[in-house]
Amino acid sequence: VASATPLAADGSVETTKLAVHARHLFAKGVDGIVLFGTTGEGTSFNVGERVATVEAVLKAGVPAERIGIGGGFPAISDSIALTRAVLGLGLRHVLLLPPYFDRSASPEGIEDAFAAIIDGVADDRLRASLYHIPQVSGVAIPTGVAANLRRRYGKLVAGLKDSSGDFKQFQAFRAAAPDLAITVGNEADIGRAIAAGGAGTICGMANVVPELVKAMVDGKDVETRMQAAIDVVLKTPSFLTTLKAILAAQT
Repeated sequence: VASATPLAADGSVETTKLAVHARHLFAKGVDGIVLFGTTGEGTSFNVGERVATVEAVLKAGVPAERIGIGGGFPAISDSIALTRAVLGLGLRHVLLLPPYFDRSASPEGIEDAFAAIIDGVADDRLRASLYHIPQVSGVAIPTGVAANLRRRYGKLVAGLKDSSGDFKQFQAFRAAAPDLAITVGNEADIGRAIAAGGAGTICGMANVVPELVKAMVDGKDVETRMQAAIDVVLKTPSFLTTLKAILAAQT
């Protein structure tokens, strides 16, 4: 689950509510949570805030092995600092955006940036997933870059999350880097992505309909129900605002 982040009125993270949310999701059959991804509004939080939240959630009893974290920043040094810190807390899975804002970066530059993060962290415990969401970040991850990084770093570059919403893009990543565990962000594609060799999903809708997501992962024919749920959220002005409103109503 790309977990939503419950906030207090001052913008700080309500860590107790976040831990309760995680345990609720685990009870529904979810494998793990990713904190501070796109759905978690991760780019609005600095290194210290993200690390403090992880510490609090761990203290509340959420197992480290079931937590991943968004580690994307425009500054490479911030990605390194966050990743080192969470590895020290027992997490292994870090979702890495390419450094964003400069949309003219070349494929070589994007690869160099990821390499600088991995080399800077210098820890064999790392299991990084590259995060492809160009319609939001403005910086795409070329398929060749994904393949090259897997060849260079092996299991340290464990996966790639394709949130492009374009199934042909997912297929291109699978063809270019078949050893990567590729997850999809577009819930409607979960079933056919797994059938095509995908590793599963990291998605926002699992916050509110985890049973539907689990059913899709298990190969059940619930795509129509999932699309109806997606349509409810997408027809509103803000996915995040609506998602949080649904969570508030549910809890």
